[in-house]
Amino acid sequence: MAKRNPSSSTVTRRSRRFQKPLNPEEPIDLESSIDSDFLKTDNESSESSKNPPISQKKAGKRPMEQTPKAACKKGKVENTEFGPEDQLIFYGPSEKARFESYKSKSMAYGRSVSLSLMKILHCDVTSIFDFQHLSSLFNTVGNSVYEEPVRMFYANLFVNDKDDLESMVLGTRIVLDSYQFEKIFSAKFRGFDVFVQNSWPKDFEVSFEEAKVFLSDNPPDIGPKNLKFEHCVLAHMIATTLLLGPLALLSTRDIFVLYCLVNNKRLDWFVWIRQYMLESNRDISSSAACLPYGLLTSHFLEVMKVDLAPFTPKHITSTYDKTTFSMMGYTLGDDRWVKRAKVDSIPVPVEVQTEQPASQPTISQNLLQTLKYLDEVKQLVVEMKKQVDKIREVTKETGTDVAKLGMDIGATRRQGARSFNSMTKKMDKLVKNVKNSYDSFCTKVINTLKYFLGRN
Repeated sequence: MAKRNPSSSTVTRRSRRFQKPLNPEEPIDLESSIDSDFLKTDNESSESSKNPPISQKKAGKRPMEQTPKAACKKGKVENTEFGPEDQLIFYGPSEKARFESYKSKSMAYGRSVSLSLMKILHCDVTSIFDFQHLSSLFNTVGNSVYEEPVRMFYANLFVNDKDDLESMVLGTRIVLDSYQFEKIFSAKFRGFDVFVQNSWPKDFEVSFEEAKVFLSDNPPDIGPKNLKFEHCVLAHMIATTLLLGPLALLSTRDIFVLYCLVNNKRLDWFVWIRQYMLESNRDISSSAACLPYGLLTSHFLEVMKVDLAPFTPKHITSTYDKTTFSMMGYTLGDDRWVKRAKVDSIPVPVEVQTEQPASQPTISQNLLQTLKYLDEVKQLVVEMKKQVDKIREVTKETGTDVAKLGMDIGATRRQGARSFNSMTKKMDKLVKNVKNSYDSFCTKVINTLKYFLGRN
């Protein structure tokens, strides 16, 4: 793991810098308050390191969670080696142990969203995200993820004595607050600031059932397959970029956010993103948990001038284009996307047996027909490969199992098998025709030679 070991003078200089009042011209610290319902006070963790690399109020440190159970097996945390070089990267042995446990966890990167491209492809949701002040966020965040520094960020993440989210990456202190968050993305996030978890807000304008009826074409069985095209795309963006989760189902939180997006009910996105970071980091000990916001967190680290040069970024190519919309089950026709019929419902062409005409097709015709069949097979293979690659990308994005995606690739495989069998039969028939034509041609040549030679 790449490390940077700043000198003692550098550390002292940083300590003095963070004791200064916040300067609006220097986007260094990110500070804010958070919902205390997500926090647990534990004063014992304040003594995790005797020689912290930077000055902070350790007595006021309130960790978001204890070290994950997976990292608390007998002798694992106690025997963690924590040398002087580790003090420049982690607050203490428990944070280092947490980082080691995070290495086995998947990371949800998010997607690179281009609203202008989506508009060109007849999926215009720009006005929705303009109203939510999220357009500038999509335009600002790049497509590079620095996985190891992001894991360091989550390993050191805690809540300080001012109720601010705070972390450290490679010796650089990071404090998240709404002021700097809005300054980075040039947007004011105001709106519904109660983070919805498993229950529907009691004082909201509609009930949970009413929201499902409004969004779904087939209530109460609401899911991605029952949504209109624009609603389906928004639900996909929620699950892959905003509040990452499984794609095959919609949680109570997903339905609430989707309803707010469609009906222009503004949300305080700083509160929601911050709280989702806390929730994900708290539940990271779960086998299905993953670290969220790979792209967003990497952008934070770049803005905070963290030295990321020793690390190789991973470039995310997943976006919203024709391939994505096709994978959702839609096809473009007359400048609008319509739901595509299931593969199983497509009638398989039946080869009608007819009597062969007296005249056999020529060799050139047979070859042209063969090329046509081969081209169809090539297109089928390319399409199947695109679908499999797309499923793999989505699986990496969300950290979910392929079985949870609800995509019936078995139907595609069966359709491919039927097409291959049909092509094989046609090729056998063409081979017989070519052989018969060749034999007939040779016979005619021999008879012609015999005729002329016999005359002489």
